Amino acid sequence: MHFKKPPPSIQNVSTFNTSGNKELKTFMNKLTNHFEMYHDYFALNEKGKIATAAAFLSNDLINHWMHERKSNPDATWETFQAFCQRETADPCLQ
Repeated sequence: MHFKKPPPSIQNVSTFNTSGNKELKTFMNKLTNHFEMYHDYFALNEKGKIATAAAFLSNDLINHWMHERKSNPDATWETFQAFCQRETADPCLQ
């Protein structure tokens, strides 16, 4: 599969630390906006979406995500979103 040239790096996104639903909503909205701006690149590139978003996970979260990816190498964008939601809802991580 051939992808177009990657878009510029996303700007103005803070490290995601699972501090609450407001942080999760802002994080996802900023990512969604970026993906919509560069729709031609991201429309058929789920792995690109996940890689872009995962770059903004805290150290603990990226470690959890990479562990989860080992058991689910075909993770989708929806899988990643569900992971972020679960991690935010887990009181042990807050």
